[in-house]
Amino acid sequence: MSQSAVNQATYNAKTTVERYTRLQALFPAEQQIFDAHAQQFGGRVLDIGIGAGRTTHTLLPRCREYVGIDFSASMVQRAKAKFQSGEFLTMDMRTCPAALSGRMFDAILISFNSIDYLPWEDRNQLLTALRALLHPCGVLAFSTHILSPATVRGFFLPAHLRPGWRNALRNPFLLLLTPLRFVRWIVRALPNRLRHRHLERVFDGYAYLNDPGELYGLITTYVTVEQQNAELTARGYRVRRVPAWPDRPSYFEYFVCRPAEQ
Repeated sequence: MSQSAVNQATYNAKTTVERYTRLQALFPAEQQIFDAHAQQFGGRVLDIGIGAGRTTHTLLPRCREYVGIDFSASMVQRAKAKFQSGEFLTMDMRTCPAALSGRMFDAILISFNSIDYLPWEDRNQLLTALRALLHPCGVLAFSTHILSPATVRGFFLPAHLRPGWRNALRNPFLLLLTPLRFVRWIVRALPNRLRHRHLERVFDGYAYLNDPGELYGLITTYVTVEQQNAELTARGYRVRRVPAWPDRPSYFEYFVCRPAEQ
């Protein structure tokens, strides 16, 4: 299976849809971007990769026109069921510049690293094509996994599942629950890792990695900060970086882009 096929299958899976349906909280970076560009995010907004509507909760009440898209029909159905207004479309983000041709948006958002589930060439073509949908005074914001020497590769237990043994020893229930959670995770994640690891590739400035996201069910594009800045500059954007969390290391960052002529 290709990167796109693997990722689409995972995002259409019932367990993934259920988890995304429960998500509502913004990352600190998103709130910062929305506040810093309140005029744009109060206008015509194109929200790409909405999942089940996590960012819709915040953007829909504040904007004049809202269009949300996702390539998972199940996710879009959940979003439509939650919100009584807004335009929701099932669409591969690679097709939206052509499908929405002639429309103009003040703000375009691709949140929660959605762009990382496209092949490298496709994401760069998308970033170029989105210029045609962006108002000259508009803002494009997207997040991406950062490739660095600190990027951990291979099969490993995510930090949030690593047992806190001191607490567990003081609580017999936690002492029992910790190994059960570990076994449950291994049983679900290891088959995915064995199935997908052959799709990993490392290139100059970017890589396709099978990371722990969705139980190793995804092939994620990682990019160095230098490479991402260079790609955006070449496509006519001025760029500002915003870490996902201001007070701790971020494995992904937001890039806030404005047309270079502004």
